[in-house]
Amino acid sequence: MKPEIKTKWIAALRSGEYQQVQQDLHNDEGYCCLGVLQSVLAQELIELPADDGDSFLKVEPCLELTGLTFTDQKTLWRMNDDDEKSFDEIADYIEQNL
Repeated sequence: MKPEIKTKWIAALRSGEYQQVQQDLHNDEGYCCLGVLQSVLAQELIELPADDGDSFLKVEPCLELTGLTFTDQKTLWRMNDDDEKSFDEIADYIEQNL
């Protein structure tokens, strides 16, 4: 994963500014961990491909931009949605493994 994006993403996950949700990148109630990444990228004024829901981070420009593999994203998605890990736990995983 690209270090500069990783650092900002971890900080955002730990900031307390994002309410965590499952099953959506983001909605009116909050964000999943990958939705937080999407928000970080948008704050950097990086032009992003159209968001059509869950497939957002699967598109090639986002994979290249973040340096995340599809397998990395799937692991994080499962941690957020299936295992219901907190943003702090997910940030720890990112810090240690990506």
